[in-house]
Amino acid sequence: MVADDETGVLYVSEEAGGIWAFDAEPRGDTSGTKIASVGENGLKADVEGITIYYTARGQGYLIASSQGSSTFNVYQRKAPHAFIGTFKINGVGDSDGVDVINLPLNNTFAQGIFAVHNGRRSDMNGHAVEIVKWQDIAVELDLTIDTQYWDPRIGAGRGTAPVAPAGAAPDR
Repeated sequence: MVADDETGVLYVSEEAGGIWAFDAEPRGDTSGTKIASVGENGLKADVEGITIYYTARGQGYLIASSQGSSTFNVYQRKAPHAFIGTFKINGVGDSDGVDVINLPLNNTFAQGIFAVHNGRRSDMNGHAVEIVKWQDIAVELDLTIDTQYWDPRIGAGRGTAPVAPAGAAPDR
């Protein structure tokens, strides 16, 4: 599962079913909407990890691990969540979890990073997670690279102040 902090949507990957979107608000509709089904666009069971690459104005990407094919499907973040494409990471298979961030981390990962659990590795001493430069994926699928917009440390965008907990004074 992954929650979209900006839009209030919870995305759930269902191993044998596909990808669902739910209203994440406390009083929201609990019925959910299926946005991608196993068998469509190469999505194969087990559908495992899911993550969000944020860009401005609700744009960006949902990325889901299609464990059955050892690939990753990319969809538009914005409804109706159109399928964009699929990519594969050499040597990675049986992936359970994924994550992506657009922030520059260092000179090697200056345009963000995609991290993925590699179930093909049995040693859990530092090699079960593979990391890939976001630009390597983005260039392959003609995806946006936006290192300025989303920073989860401060909220919905770099220009947005963090939300203070109830009863706390906001930072100035």
